Amino acid sequence: RLCTKCARTELLPQGVIAGFQLTPAQVASARYRVAVGCKSCMNTGYRGRLAVYEMLEPTEAIKSVMRANGKEEALLAAAKEGGMTWLWDSGIAAALAGDTSFEEVRQSLGAEG
Repeated sequence: RLCTKCARTELLPQGVIAGFQLTPAQVASARYRVAVGCKSCMNTGYRGRLAVYEMLEPTEAIKSVMRANGKEEALLAAAKEGGMTWLWDSGIAAALAGDTSFEEVRQSLGAEG
């Protein structure tokens, strides 16, 4: 989590937009902040932790695939269709909200997979 005392709001760089393949809607609503460092965060720019997570709601389509011992591809398709929140997307949402940095998302979660 970015330090609330020293994180600085900046314009969203084109490199971040391209590197994270952000949509125009995401860019328009982004609150881009960067880590700075102060006495409160021991000059790291970060203070505390922030959970990012995947959430799969068991829809009827997902239950049907699981009951039929369906293949992974079918389960992933059903999850995507059902609006599953993927770990990478959760991290991106946290960065867009200004709670953490895009750099921390990339470092913690690696490249989008």
